[in-house]
Amino acid sequence: MKKLFKTLPLLLVASISACDIAHKYLTDTLFCFDTVVTVKTTEYHSLMYSVVAQERTCKILKEVDAISDAYKKRDVTCIYDLNNTNEKIEINEQLYRLLTLALETKEDMPYFNPFIGSLSNKWKESLNKNEQLSDSIIEEELIKMNNTSLLLEMTNDYKYYAQRIGEGLIDVGAIAKGFALDECEAFLHREAKPDYEYMIDAGSSSILLGRNKKNTDFKVKIKDLSKPTYLHLKECFISTSGTSEQGVEIDGTTYSHIINPLTGSAINNYDAVIVISDLRENYGFMTDVLSTSFMMNTLEEVKELEKNTGVSVILIDDDNIVYKSESIQLY
Repeated sequence: MKKLFKTLPLLLVASISACDIAHKYLTDTLFCFDTVVTVKTTEYHSLMYSVVAQERTCKILKEVDAISDAYKKRDVTCIYDLNNTNEKIEINEQLYRLLTLALETKEDMPYFNPFIGSLSNKWKESLNKNEQLSDSIIEEELIKMNNTSLLLEMTNDYKYYAQRIGEGLIDVGAIAKGFALDECEAFLHREAKPDYEYMIDAGSSSILLGRNKKNTDFKVKIKDLSKPTYLHLKECFISTSGTSEQGVEIDGTTYSHIINPLTGSAINNYDAVIVISDLRENYGFMTDVLSTSFMMNTLEEVKELEKNTGVSVILIDDDNIVYKSESIQLY
């Protein structure tokens, strides 16, 4: 038994645009969602107004990071609090919307279940010991997950409440960054002039590429392929999922942190998946959902979901692209 040190083929935004060198950017780097997040915007209106917009964008990211935390208590009511009680507790409007989206998506996407937290934790504990999780524990956890629900309530005076029913644990870590990018895009799109550029790189696994002054593309590199490969993209969400350094090889089989909520398996069909969508409402969230789901889907299922959702997709295995949408051009 040995750990697999294969690196997830992440994306690298090589340049924000082809604007001339004198163009000014505001850049902030913050740590949230257990990764380094980079927010980069151009100066517009005035420097003071630009700083305010930049600060508000960073604040949105920190807010979503806090409410989605399943592992420690925060200054605001978060997933951790819901997982530690079966009582009805008050939550803020932002967490209410995140949980509402999660429940709605659970009904439409069989490979997404927000109550997978306990099963996911059991797999992490087992893989940290280089061991496969036993079938009996998987079965116990699936029963626990499938018998857990969440009641959400909004009152007439705009107060929001949530109540977890059951023993399963809520985990929205796979979708929180995409939700945060949706929140940032809604704010920036509403506030910005047409020539305002912005890019948010949430650890390369979730990326928002916004407007571009000269209508040129962002240059995005797909790392760790057998040969240098680039995408030229703009005004889109990008999400990646894959077998990262958390993956473990046991008796020739690779197990990852991405768990199938139908079977409880930690075995995926691909090394990595990249999903790209235009800037539609809630599609930062959806690209995160789909990139995780596609890791477990067959190629036929991927193609069907690709068609139904209007996204573009790249599937990677053994350091090579094994499938890509016709709409995607590689450089």
